[in-house]
Amino acid sequence: QAEDGIRDVERSRGLGDVYKRQILILSLAFQVSLADKKIVSGETVELKLAHSQATTHHYHLTAVKFAELVKEKSNGKIIIKIFPHAMLGSGKSQVEAVRLGKIDFTIQYTGYMSQFIPDTEIFGMEYAFDTWDQYYKFCNSSYAKEWFKDVEKSGLKVLGIVPNGKYYLISTKPIHSLADLKGMKMRGKPGTKQSILFDKIHGTATTPVSYKELYSSLQLNLVNVVSQNVSNIKNESFYEVAPYVYELPIMFAVNPIYMSVKTFESLPEDYQKIILNAGSEACQWMQKKYREIEKQDFPGTTKKGDSICWWC
Repeated sequence: QAEDGIRDVERSRGLGDVYKRQILILSLAFQVSLADKKIVSGETVELKLAHSQATTHHYHLTAVKFAELVKEKSNGKIIIKIFPHAMLGSGKSQVEAVRLGKIDFTIQYTGYMSQFIPDTEIFGMEYAFDTWDQYYKFCNSSYAKEWFKDVEKSGLKVLGIVPNGKYYLISTKPIHSLADLKGMKMRGKPGTKQSILFDKIHGTATTPVSYKELYSSLQLNLVNVVSQNVSNIKNESFYEVAPYVYELPIMFAVNPIYMSVKTFESLPEDYQKIILNAGSEACQWMQKKYREIEKQDFPGTTKKGDSICWWC
């Protein structure tokens, strides 16, 4: 999944850009955190939202919508500054900074919840859901809401759910059926319920590879098969090194907007309500919009030999 930062949007990045990002991260680390002081109603406050994707990605579109709604509902008293492109570090480091109150919001994958509440692995498990409507109904269920409440004990508050696409299997080798997965190296996190179950069913060998290294790992055959959504396959050009696809989606994925509990508790009640309402509205807006984004991004299927191929 697109969980731990992006492969550079440009094919290469100069050292100057790397140093600038390091300086930015260090400067933010030494700033006084908003969570260290109480904000009073009527006071103007600036909050930070970080994510790991490009400004064309639907995470960023959601973040912009969220920031606009918050500004509008607060009459300009709450300003949210957005840091895309993993400017403030990897997905993992962003989540940790949110827990500590050093960053106020991030949009990252549901797997970060499972280290605190193992049952939440179901949000990213293969074959768990068949349709978006079914998935969203589950996200609004009493089970999910109880898990989200438990996650708050870790310092993360879930404001809403952003769709992250139907996930398809793409491979460096032809896939005629799921039986062809036997013996393949599948990118994933070993030891999780998800990977153990998938390996048991399909005979794969789960292999850990960071998202930033995924393109080169497929290119070098360090992994043979990966589960990804169409937007990521297209935007990251994974089809160049893994052109074969299994046509049916194996997983639906969503990513929450996480807010720092420390930041939330530092705000007055009226500001809290504004952020909760704006977060819910922004996510519902993207849930509707994403259906069109998915249609636009979906490629036509073609044949490569006797196998299905995208963007061939």
